[in-house]
Formats: sequence, structure tokens, C-alpha cells
Amino acid sequence: MAKKLKEFLSQLEDRLPADLLRIDRPIDPSRFEVTALLQHLENRSRFPALLFEKPLNLHGKPSSFPVLSNLFATRERCALALGLDPKDRALPLSLEYARREEQLIPPVKVPAREAPVKEVIKCDKEADIYEFPIVRHHAMDPAPYIDMTPVMKDPEEGFYNVAFLRNMVKGPRRLGIHMSPRHNWQIHRKNEEKKRPTPVAIVVSHHPSFYLGALNVSPFGVDDYARVGAVMGEPLRLTASETWG
Repeated sequence: MAKKLKEFLSQLEDRLPADLLRIDRPIDPSRFEVTALLQHLENRSRFPALLFEKPLNLHGKPSSFPVLSNLFATRERCALALGLDPKDRALPLSLEYARREEQLIPPVKVPAREAPVKEVIKCDKEADIYEFPIVRHHAMDPAPYIDMTPVMKDPEEGFYNVAFLRNMVKGPRRLGIHMSPRHNWQIHRKNEEKKRPTPVAIVVSHHPSFYLGALNVSPFGVDDYARVGAVMGEPLRLTASETWG
């Protein structure tokens, strides 16, 4: 069975019940209310994952999506995400991660009817980033940011690159991506030189092992989908996007 975030949260509550706090009061992520609480807990040497169940979206209205934050703040939770015992948080976790990131597990393609991401599809003017509860993290941030993983495909060799980049909200259908001169930037430059757009997909709300896999620093040209699958311990399931195929 494919790994899912909801199942991991259930596992977390079962194995490490003090590690997940549910906040059922309305909060506004775009006005530092998420990060203020995280800072309050950090000042007291507490690092639980927080699940905000009633956040406001960028329209200032109750969102149908929760906000999960601080999930990777302890090595115990990282160990659990990789299927290890939380007590193996120190050297065993590092060694297991190093072992997995030397491997490749190619992804598999699934039809749209089997892909949960296809349960809700919004295109063109129906799509509205403001419907999401997006966090503004720091006092000098000019806007809220989606701090998750943009995916780009190399236009010449066909491999995929996954990276952690900040995605700045600039409008209901517009994001800006901060790219340091590394792999995604190299892919974008190839397209820019040919005067063509760079397709981008942003992956949110996947199982935490996906994001731990996305942290690996592979040589340019290695397909990150296969590397992520190796860290997850199973083939990454892919389906064609509505926009780019």
C-alpha cells in the first residue's frame, strides 16, 4: 500500500503521542500565528509537530485544509517516517539514510482513477492559491510562502529534479520561486535559452519520507524520483498532470 500522510499521523499518535499537538482554535497562518506558537514552544525546549485544524486561508476565511508544521523537528519523528524505531534516532538513522540514498527505485505510473491527487481538479480561473492556508514565517517576508518541493523535468535528458525551494505567493494564480544556481536553476536556464517556459509541479501533503528523500543531493542528471523512492522504500507513484501531462 502506498504511503500516506494521514496514516503516518495516526502512527505518530500511536507511537509518540506527545509528539503531535492538535490545535482546534482558528488561527491565521499569514499573520505569524503559526510561527509565534512554534517560537513559544521552542523557547521552552519543546518541539512537537502541530496540526492546526481550523486555519484561515488567504481570503481570511475558514480553510477546508489543515496546516501541519514542525513535522521534522526531531530525529525520532524522522526515524519513524523511514519505518525505523524512534529509539534509532541517532547513528542508526544516519546510516540507514546513507544506505538508501545510494540506491535507486524507479517510479511507477498509475492511472488517474487510482491517484488521490485527482479527487479535486481545478484549472485556469477555478484555481485559486488564496484558498490555501499559507504561512508567513518571518517578520521581513514580503508575502506568505509555500515552503515545499517544486519538481522540474530536464528538457534534454528527461530526468526529474526535486528540491526544497521557497515559493512566494504573488497572486491567486502566480508564485515566484527562489532558485539558487543549482539543479532546478540549470533546468530553467536550458528552457530560457530556447525561449520556452519551464513546467513546474509543487508537491504538498505527501508522506514525510517523500520529503526526506527530496533532501538528498544527487549529481545533476540523476532522476530524483528514483532517489526519493529509494529513501521511501517503495516506488514513487506518479500520474500525469492536467496542465503538463
